[in-house]
Amino acid sequence: MKVWKKIALGMAALLALLLLAGMVLPSAGHVERTVVVNAKPAEVFALQSAN
Repeated sequence: MKVWKKIALGMAALLALLLLAGMVLPSAGHVERTVVVNAKPAEVFALQSAN
């Protein structure tokens, strides 16, 4: 019985830790990426409009 009690308390502590982390962390994130293409604009536009 002592083992089951320790397992239950450990799982409850883990759940409480996850809930606390969920409250502290931000609800949204933002990712921004850039790329530099070494080509003439006409070449890039021709490849982009072909798809």
